[in-house]
Amino acid sequence: MDRGKPGSKMHVLSDANGLPLVVAVSAANTHDSLALKPMVAGHQTIPNEVVKPGW
Repeated sequence: MDRGKPGSKMHVLSDANGLPLVVAVSAANTHDSLALKPMVAGHQTIPNEVVKPGW
């Protein structure tokens, strides 16, 4: 049921240490699951590169 709540919600996707990775704002009457899926899909990780010393 849409109650027409005015305002907005802030959604934050963070790592295990609490570092924010993605921040988004949505309407207050948007279900949290609808905001989570695009945030997770849009977050890209860069694989760790193995760096060998050149000396």
